[in-house]
Amino acid sequence: MSLEAMKEKVAKLLALSESSNENEATIALAHAQKLITAYKLSIAECLAKGGEAFKDEPIIKDGVPLIATGRVSLWQSYICQVLASHNDCKILKYAGMGLVIFGRASDIKTVRMMLNFTIRQLWNLSPKGKGRVYSDSWYTGCIATIDKRLKEMRTEVLSQATTFGLVKYNEQSKMVDKFVHTTCNVIPAKESSATILDQAYNNGLRDGHKVNLNASKELR
Repeated sequence: MSLEAMKEKVAKLLALSESSNENEATIALAHAQKLITAYKLSIAECLAKGGEAFKDEPIIKDGVPLIATGRVSLWQSYICQVLASHNDCKILKYAGMGLVIFGRASDIKTVRMMLNFTIRQLWNLSPKGKGRVYSDSWYTGCIATIDKRLKEMRTEVLSQATTFGLVKYNEQSKMVDKFVHTTCNVIPAKESSATILDQAYNNGLRDGHKVNLNASKELR
């Protein structure tokens, strides 16, 4: 399949990801993300093939924090970092500003969609009535497994990617890091440490395999 045809396919999948049918939307988004990673496309490029206006995307500091609550928990920061890294974005936590994301607008959009769906799943799977320390330990273990699975998925798709895709992957990751280092003058807030309960953490590691990160079947 040509690169242009691949963009058209991803555009169709992204359209399906807006479906009111949550299962259909989830499968479509997961499959689109797999193709985007393999061919190092941007959402904007693919939407252009679907008829929407396209222009080269600059790297930006998003003005809307990923999580803007008064107190961002360590596990919330962790899942944001994991999903941002997987989509060639970078997260910084600023005092009084929440979690700020840097990257291309299309990649940031992908992070937000994945974050909303993943957090809903984590909440549904999480142990109830065991206290904050137990819950935070469980979340940390669960997200560690999610991180491992996403890295394994990326390794798999990159091993099958074209040379063009690999070059774009390396270039985009470096450009985001350079943008953050050259434009960010605010000193990020320091993360506090947390108490981790081994049993809860291990249960989280196990339950992380229950989180839906990718479709088990191909869309026809």
